[in-house]
Amino acid sequence: MGTSSTIKKLSIAVAGVAVVGLSVLSLTEKVEAFSVTVHADKAEWQNALKGQPFQTEEFNDTNLALGVSVTSQGVIKNGVWEDQVSDTQTNTWSFAQPLSAWGGNFNLAGVLDKGTGIAVTAQELLGGNNSVGEISNSLQGEFWGFVADSPVDTVRLSKGTQGNLVDDRESYFLDDMVYAQTPPAPVPEPVPEPAEIVGTLGFVGFLAFVRRKRQQNVKNIL
Repeated sequence: MGTSSTIKKLSIAVAGVAVVGLSVLSLTEKVEAFSVTVHADKAEWQNALKGQPFQTEEFNDTNLALGVSVTSQGVIKNGVWEDQVSDTQTNTWSFAQPLSAWGGNFNLAGVLDKGTGIAVTAQELLGGNNSVGEISNSLQGEFWGFVADSPVDTVRLSKGTQGNLVDDRESYFLDDMVYAQTPPAPVPEPVPEPAEIVGTLGFVGFLAFVRRKRQQNVKNIL
């Protein structure tokens, strides 16, 4: 067998192995949709965490817990958070570490007609905004919270769709705000660079070719 024929077969073998390696690298990842479960009972909310720890902001003083901030005109008064949402006012709670769950005891019942309720939106860590649900305008110190399957870093409260046409706002009290931080993700195994994979597979193919060539030479001698 001539040198040119040998080189041609070697090139074909290496190219075939390289194509297999590139095909493995071209697999696309499946993008999962955001999913959330709303709970009207704190015990159920806690059970849904499956043992994951959570923190409680009791609003006992004027300072929020470390890593918690809020963009709002609300205030801490008498041990609760007093606030309001309307066409022109929203409340955004932000967290330094991503969350998997959030909630609290809400009191939306007032002396006047019922308000609009509160629409809750969670922003994913990568920037997607997702509607979670609405807090009922009839809650009187009851729990409302959610557990998400994707980490979120902000929770926005805005005007809901309840009440009548006269109502254009919702005033509320919030006590014992709870939040569970997303546990650290496991460290992934190092992924070989594409050049390493193709090079390794190509070398394996080369060794197999040389081995076959030697076997053929031995047969010819015999």
